[in-house]
Amino acid sequence: MHPRPHPIHGHTRPRPVTALAALGLLLACGAATAQVANAINVAALVTGVSEDKPTSSLRTPCGSQCVWATASAVATTDSYTVSPGPLVPLAWPTWVGTRPAVQDALTEPLEVVLPATGGSATWTGLASGKLHRAEVHNDLYAWMGSARQQLSTESFRVGSGSATVSYAVRIQNTSGAPQAQWLEFSVPQALPAFEVARNDYGGSNGFTPETAHPRQQATRSAVDVVVDGLTVWSSATHRLQPRRVPGQHGPLLLRTGAGLGPQPKVLLFLGRVPAMATIHVTLLLRTDARLDAPTCLHESEFGGSYMRCHAHREVLSIPSASSLASGGQMRPVVDVFLN
Repeated sequence: MHPRPHPIHGHTRPRPVTALAALGLLLACGAATAQVANAINVAALVTGVSEDKPTSSLRTPCGSQCVWATASAVATTDSYTVSPGPLVPLAWPTWVGTRPAVQDALTEPLEVVLPATGGSATWTGLASGKLHRAEVHNDLYAWMGSARQQLSTESFRVGSGSATVSYAVRIQNTSGAPQAQWLEFSVPQALPAFEVARNDYGGSNGFTPETAHPRQQATRSAVDVVVDGLTVWSSATHRLQPRRVPGQHGPLLLRTGAGLGPQPKVLLFLGRVPAMATIHVTLLLRTDARLDAPTCLHESEFGGSYMRCHAHREVLSIPSASSLASGGQMRPVVDVFLN
């Protein structure tokens, strides 16, 4: 919500309600100014011109100058590979409009073929099951369940997968003068889950924990903002286990950028776009999981027999909010503003 002038006429002393409104206006102006002051200036990357951010905190929604397109895609395979293969059929159902649309729900599960154990051991994995799956999840309405918006990729023992959601917008400056343009979005949160191949009751004494790490592993949650093909903002979380490096202590955790987790909205100043010029901006969300961990460990406890294997699920939330204008539908928290 952006501040507007609220003049008071015909009163030497403001009425209590008016005074409260004026105080609220001052607080809103202060918050908006602070937000603009903390905005990230990427104008040099977008327009090629290094320039200061506007001092005014007044910004208006883009409206008809913006055309949005939302797309989602998934792919998975039961082998360790750089690319999981072609996208599933109809993997890019694109929605176009003057507002960012909710992502389309997609899933591609693969059945896991378990090797014979020669016994009646129970195979264990994550709570979601023993599977390979890439998924874009969408609870369309806030009052249905938990209104879960996320994309995820999951692998069990050996497998690879990828899930992608993009919110692209074409911004056209239809005015006769340069126009300051802004992109605002909430940062998704990385929520990984994994199960380790282990035997808590190993060794000759039956009380020595044993662990089998993956031969190799590469998982990622990433968020990028791309303007006309050039990345201007990026953040990612990686878990890496190269095959040439023994995984005695588990994979390497690597974070780049500002981090993926709960934090205030990001505001990017895209620059003053020339009159009648057009730029294309994409907010791109991705999860990837490649796992090569064929070794499972047998464990016997409390009269049960189990085969415990390595599994990994890479999850990236999609910050969303419902609105009366959309009939209560959950929509992504990403907007373009002009001033």
